[in-house]
Amino acid sequence: MRATLTRRLRHGAKLLGLKRLSRYSIESSGKRHVYSVRRSCMIVQTFSSERRRDVSERKKKQVAFSQEYKCASCGMMLPPDYAIDHIVPIALGGHNGFRNLQALCLTCHKLKTQSDVQAIREAGLFERKPRATTPPSPRPITRPKLNEEQIEAVRFDPNRSARVVAGPGTGKTAVLTERVARLVKESHTNARKILVLTFTNRAAHEMRERISNLLTPSQAEEITMGTFHSICLSVLRSHIQHVEVEAPDSTFVRPYRRGFGVYDEADSLKVIRGILSDLGWKGEEHSPRFYQTAITSAKNKGIATACDYMRAESSSHAILTVFSEYEKTLRARNQIDYDDMLFLTSILFRTNQSILERFQNRWSHVHVDEFQDTNAQQFEFIRLLALPSFVVGDQDQSIYGFRGCEPVSLMYEFDQAFRPNVFHLKRNYRSRQRILDAAYNLIVHNDSLSNTRHRLVGVEDDDDCDDEYVNVVSVSNELEEAKYITNAILQIQTHDDTGDIGVLMRTNAQFRAIERELIRNKINHVIINGTRFFDRREVRDVVAYSKILLNPNDDLSLERIINVRSSVRAVSRSAVSRSVRAVSQNAHSQQKHSNTNTNKLARSNTGTETKCR
Repeated sequence: MRATLTRRLRHGAKLLGLKRLSRYSIESSGKRHVYSVRRSCMIVQTFSSERRRDVSERKKKQVAFSQEYKCASCGMMLPPDYAIDHIVPIALGGHNGFRNLQALCLTCHKLKTQSDVQAIREAGLFERKPRATTPPSPRPITRPKLNEEQIEAVRFDPNRSARVVAGPGTGKTAVLTERVARLVKESHTNARKILVLTFTNRAAHEMRERISNLLTPSQAEEITMGTFHSICLSVLRSHIQHVEVEAPDSTFVRPYRRGFGVYDEADSLKVIRGILSDLGWKGEEHSPRFYQTAITSAKNKGIATACDYMRAESSSHAILTVFSEYEKTLRARNQIDYDDMLFLTSILFRTNQSILERFQNRWSHVHVDEFQDTNAQQFEFIRLLALPSFVVGDQDQSIYGFRGCEPVSLMYEFDQAFRPNVFHLKRNYRSRQRILDAAYNLIVHNDSLSNTRHRLVGVEDDDDCDDEYVNVVSVSNELEEAKYITNAILQIQTHDDTGDIGVLMRTNAQFRAIERELIRNKINHVIINGTRFFDRREVRDVVAYSKILLNPNDDLSLERIINVRSSVRAVSRSAVSRSVRAVSQNAHSQQKHSNTNTNKLARSNTGTETKCR
């Protein structure tokens, strides 16, 4: 066999043009077999071509020196014949990098080798694995059971618009998520071309989780999903420099630049308060909150600028003055507010056809959750895209009337613009029939909706439900209210071995009085959804520092961080003095340099005039 192998190796060497054969290698199945032919013996070695186990002597000494010549396992001094070990074995994906090496004594190295062999054996790497011929089966997907009404809405033509009238508990979110999943899996629509609009970040997060259960995680991440404000903000981040608005002199200008900031409700209220102070307007009739509400209401109705408000029929001179100054202040600081996100995007789409076509090509389908709460500016965003839209909502659940939402006219405008097919979901999976009947008897008196309203049918049975009543208690103030709630909780805990007790409040401000009473009576409690993270004082301070670094014209952020004394962010008097001195010296130096240049220029001009004469 040795002679046969030698002849084959010599023949291969001849083909390769080698005059003398000493070493010849053959590549086979990812491993390299090295054959050495010598006088009286033949040595065959097999090793991986990708992962070599040998470590240089220099690297061995570096590893031992980094461990202070102590064993990495037992901590004893290393013997002269210590061993270098791979922390993660090569067979399990390790490497020869410095971080994967350790110096061990011989005893510890033997124990480590035994454990590595056991780990490799458990991983099945000693057995040759056959190459996979078929792709792995996808993970099982648990899909919700849909009724006939829901299936009809989900399977509707994806190239046409649809409007789903779904009352509370009828599964409108399940229908919307199934619709999105069907577009990707059955209609083979690219996930990146799907746009899903919600009204809160929490709703968007929940929607993405549901879609992730129906699709692969990568497909769910590719779907554009968020609130109206977040989607419009992403559009403006790239194209706000192209937005043209009307100036007081009836000309069109581009007042915004890239890197703009966003003022929240508290920031805009502070700006209005400063405007009223500059105007000298004081008193209850000139409340900053009043003007903020008026400006917000005007923008939600499509009155985007002070020029538009001036042409409105019901315009007020006082509101117009504040509106104009508020608009000037924000543009000078390169800032926008939440309402500006919507109407600036609409202006951008109406005045720049190329940018509109870019986003029309980016998305092919639009889905809107809680469509009944859409105002005029939000609907304008959907209308300008002019894409097949799938919207779900219920007119009787509208809660954003103060933001300019008019569900009746909104539904009519959507039907006129998109000519959708209307679906009705009438099966309720949340409440019992007596609750549904009570709610229907109340909302049936809503105007102009009686012809389109459908009575909901409860799926759950009422036979096992005991009669329960709601007690209404009248109190004089919030302190009495907090005491009554606390005493009721104590009575329930004394006479009944119940579980958790929930206290619902309309606003976060009501938490304080009830929390004090709970603490005074030593009742353990947890407050959910109190002060939001970005509304905390320390967080707003950090955000203010970031804003002033990105936008030096943001005077509001500068006012927040410069005039507040604290141990964390105080501006000491010495620092202010040094800054003032530095500014003064710089100004004095520039003035001196300017005077010198002026004198030189004057002497030069005098000489020239004399010479000319």
